Formats: sequence, C-alpha cells, structure tokens
Amino acid sequence: MADVAEARGQFDYDTFATWLNSSNEAELKKLQRFVFLENTVFDSTDKQNALKVMEDNNFETLPVINTEKKFMGIVDRSRLTASLILDVATELNRK
Repeated sequence: MADVAEARGQFDYDTFATWLNSSNEAELKKLQRFVFLENTVFDSTDKQNALKVMEDNNFETLPVINTEKKFMGIVDRSRLTASLILDVATELNRK
C-alpha cells in the first residue's frame, strides 16, 4: 500500500476519500502498491488485529473504512503501538 506520506504529493486527503467512497478503483490502482480494499481495516477492527495486518504486510499505515466501505481515516502503526502500550500499562496499574 502506498504510504500516505509518499502519496501526499499526488493527491490530497479529500481526493483520496472521494476515490474510496465512490469505489474509483481505476484511480486507486494507480497508487504504488495499493490494492483496493484488500489492505484496509474496518472502524470496528480491534487494535491487535489492525497491528497484525500491518505487521503481516509490513505497512506503516492502513486506510480505515466503515461497514458501508466508506473511507473513515488512516491508522498509523506508531500511534496504534503507543495506544496498545498504554492499554497494557493501564491494565497493569489496575492490579
């Protein structure tokens, strides 16, 4: 999947969201290494599974879609990892 930072010069977030929301596969396939909807996570995907998708595919970011397959945003590996660490620390402090 094309990293958002790599793709930033080619289009803006609004254009990217429009392509996803209109299922414009022709434009999306022009992006380097982008496979339409195969490497996305749903907004209901838990943190652990999202991180597993990133790890399995060596991705730093993933697009997030809702159940209607509409673009909701981007999840970043570093923020996801930090959030998981905070979850573990919070749980440890409860014990």
